[in-house]
Amino acid sequence: MRRLAAILAATAAAFAAVAAVPAGERPASAWAYPDHPLAGITGGFGEPTCHSCHFDGPENDPGGSLELLGLPDRLQPGRRYELRIHLRRPGLAAAGFQLSARTPDGLNAGTWHWPDSTIQHLQQNGISYLTHRKAGTDPTGTDRSEWVVHWTAPDSATTVLFHLAANAANGDASEFGDHTYRIGRQASP
Repeated sequence: MRRLAAILAATAAAFAAVAAVPAGERPASAWAYPDHPLAGITGGFGEPTCHSCHFDGPENDPGGSLELLGLPDRLQPGRRYELRIHLRRPGLAAAGFQLSARTPDGLNAGTWHWPDSTIQHLQQNGISYLTHRKAGTDPTGTDRSEWVVHWTAPDSATTVLFHLAANAANGDASEFGDHTYRIGRQASP
C-alpha cells in the first residue's frame, strides 16, 4: 500500500512539474502528438477516445456538440459520399477529430478520400482512420470547427458502423480545459 502511495505521489509530482511550465514554453511532446493523435482513438470496438488524453471534463458535455452529416438513409454499394464533421463548443480555440468506418465484425469498410492537407489517413491493424493534421486544428468559425471528407462505400452491400471522436480544445496545448465528444452512426444498404 505504501509503494502504491509513493508511485501515485511521484506521478502527481511529475504532472505538477510539467504543468508549472507556461503553456507557450512547454514542448508539445510533453502533452500531445502535435500533428495528429495515434490511430485507433474513435471509441469504436472498444477503442479509447480523445478523452483518454483530454480528460478534464465529462465526455459529450452538453455545452457542445459533434455531428457527422451526409450519411444516406440507405447505402449504395460503390457510391462516393461527402461527409461533413461539425464540432461546436463555446470557447473552442483548437480542435481535432478521428473517424473510422467498419463492418459489424470490425473489419475496415470502404475507402477514405480527403480534399486537402488539413486531414490525413492513418492505418492500424487493417483499419483506415481519417484524422486532423496540425494545419486542421484551427477553428473554421467562432466556437466551431468543420471538416469535409469523402468516403466510398464497399462494393458489396453491407452495414457500416462509423465511429467519430473529437476534441474541442481551449488552445493551451495541455489536456486541461478541453471538451471531448464521440458519436457512432450506422448506415445500411
